[in-house]
Amino acid sequence: MIDIPSLGGASTGVSGLNIKGQVIGTSSLTGETVRHPFIWQGGVLTDIGTFGGDNGSASWLNDAGQVVGGADLEGSQTHHAFLWEKGVLKDLGTVGTDPCSRADSINSRGQVVGESASVCGTSNSAAFLLENGGPMIDLNSFVSPDSGIRLNDAAFINERGEIAVEGSLSGDAHAFVLVPDGDCDDDCERRITANQINVTPIQNPVTTKSGIYSPVNRGIQLRNRLMNRYHAVGQQQAPSD
Repeated sequence: MIDIPSLGGASTGVSGLNIKGQVIGTSSLTGETVRHPFIWQGGVLTDIGTFGGDNGSASWLNDAGQVVGGADLEGSQTHHAFLWEKGVLKDLGTVGTDPCSRADSINSRGQVVGESASVCGTSNSAAFLLENGGPMIDLNSFVSPDSGIRLNDAAFINERGEIAVEGSLSGDAHAFVLVPDGDCDDDCERRITANQINVTPIQNPVTTKSGIYSPVNRGIQLRNRLMNRYHAVGQQQAPSD
């Protein structure tokens, strides 16, 4: 049995373990007022850090050692989803103009899912998927507006790209699974465009290398659109044009 140390505080918690024996979690710092995400391997504990704010948490890691979670921004009560890899912390931004987001899961292909909130700290959130460098896509773009379905939090993504989502159906809490289902039709593409506003994520000046995250222009974003399109299992899709 190995006791994983803290980042200076009295308490730690774990949230993931991969095939390499890398462990992720959250630890309090000296004084017990703030908590940071960490990664531990072979006796070495690394503080993943934040985007200049007080608190952060690590949610998941894949077997390549890529870690996702959420971290506070400097001088505000907002937090953004992050991707940490080999000592570099990337801000993944939010959906549209949302102030807050959190990444919950990442698979071996580097596809990241989580939730983006229009009001921080509330359930008024949208499930997202991010891959190939972005942009962050609101998964509600793939749901027909008249379905009564709202996808709030994408909790897990597996190696096939299937996504487990918490949401609601006509106001009642429901669980959903989204599966890859070929290309989006024109109406779906229009909903994606309507839901996506290109917002440049901030960078952590301490842990982010210069140039590691550079926003791409709109044309490249559209070409990098999701390779797999999704729909809620059991939901009738509109026919393609």
